[in-house]
Amino acid sequence: MYEIGDMVIYGTTGVCTIEDIKEMKPPLGGDPKLSYVLKPVYNSCMIYAPIEGGNVAIRDVISKDEAIKLIDSFATLESEAMTAETTHALASQYKEKIFSNSCEELIELTMSIYTKKKGGKHGATDKRFMKQAEELLYGEFAIALGIGKKEVPNYIQERIKTA
Repeated sequence: MYEIGDMVIYGTTGVCTIEDIKEMKPPLGGDPKLSYVLKPVYNSCMIYAPIEGGNVAIRDVISKDEAIKLIDSFATLESEAMTAETTHALASQYKEKIFSNSCEELIELTMSIYTKKKGGKHGATDKRFMKQAEELLYGEFAIALGIGKKEVPNYIQERIKTA
């Protein structure tokens, strides 16, 4: 169980701080459940997430060492562009990666879309999911590395150059 003040990754919201832990009555009725009160770091809403039986994945933010290791792996990753017969099928593949709640899956997705972009076949669906994946990755990397979210792309570029 997490404690007040802990930073976690909550589903596709990204980095959140646990502001409180309290009994909450579900909005559609039922018995009160012990819940986390989450404050997303990069937007201004509040989220109430049941500690047990919730539908959204919650996990620890990666460590600084893990972030550096992942970033350093970018230079050696080989990626193939994900394809599908329809835009809907492609979006489903992308959603699976986004909802995985895994940095590795998000990196695979961004590298796949980047490969596609280099090949000149980069559409609106690719752009939308690339933006979402980068937002999630950059937010987590920023917290793990102790830098601003806007600094992350430059940090990655510098690490890749020296690798």
